Amino acid sequence: ITLETLKKERVHEIICNFQNQYIHSIFPNGVPYGGIYRPIKTDISSAWIVSQYENEYNPPHWHDGCTISSVMYLKIPEYLPRNLPYKKESDGNIDFINSACIPHMDFENPVETFKPEVGDMFIFPARLLHCVHPFLGPGERRSVSVNGVHLIKMDK
Repeated sequence: ITLETLKKERVHEIICNFQNQYIHSIFPNGVPYGGIYRPIKTDISSAWIVSQYENEYNPPHWHDGCTISSVMYLKIPEYLPRNLPYKKESDGNIDFINSACIPHMDFENPVETFKPEVGDMFIFPARLLHCVHPFLGPGERRSVSVNGVHLIKMDK
């Protein structure tokens, strides 16, 4: 999706506002730079549509060349159950993977899993590993992925 299209359709500003809220929830006073806290703004570096069908998935990956990533779900089909004994249903889930933690040492779960619904948007650090599980059933799972950068404002 071109940045021009995002701006023309008035989506660019909406996504940047979400990204700004995310960044400001982490750095409410700005980021320390040059001995003072500087305000931050965000901008979009790229965006694309992902259409996936039965048994398609996205393996663990991260995004280069940006600092913020997000995914918004536009369409989710009805999944057919796999009925695998001793396995929980995870079709269509998105996993966020903290590869820096050691579960038995850090007392934390390195994988956080979500079952997205239409309209959900997840914003996360671009370096965070994430993956999407395959699904069974007819139909399309459609999402929009957006990469962004946060910029330090150098003016007062």
